[in-house]
Amino acid sequence: MRGTRWIVLAIIVFASFIAYVLRTNVSIVSETMMHDLGMNEYQLGMIFSAFAAGYAIFQFPGGVFGDKFGPRFTISAIAIAWALLTVITALIPGTDVLSVGAIVAALIVTRFMVGVVHAPFFPVTIGGTIASWFPVRQWGLPNGLSSTGLTLGAAVTAPMVVWL
Repeated sequence: MRGTRWIVLAIIVFASFIAYVLRTNVSIVSETMMHDLGMNEYQLGMIFSAFAAGYAIFQFPGGVFGDKFGPRFTISAIAIAWALLTVITALIPGTDVLSVGAIVAALIVTRFMVGVVHAPFFPVTIGGTIASWFPVRQWGLPNGLSSTGLTLGAAVTAPMVVWL
């Protein structure tokens, strides 16, 4: 059991890394998106705000969801939803199929949903998983490592997205 908690923590750190890659990736490609899709700054701002709106609105319900279904199920559901929303975002057609307005609307909906899915992640990992697997006097290290995953995700996103 003692070794298992470190595996659980490694999963949390990796998931935290992915969370911030998914949170910041659109901002890295925003200028290219604006140019390629013919969007203006207002439309791009709406896409950015959609994530924050979904995230803010669903923090409390997401925490309740995590309490009801537990960290294992909730984090698994979040990971699956992240993957599905990433695929859905990639499948949004370009201007040869949809109007700019329709593309923007689709991106607003998908980014809002990404925010919704992100909302319970940190309450569940900190309040559920870390609290369940580590004694109170040892919460500093797992929380610090989880935060390191977040920061590394944010730091690596720009070079990774540009390279891809």
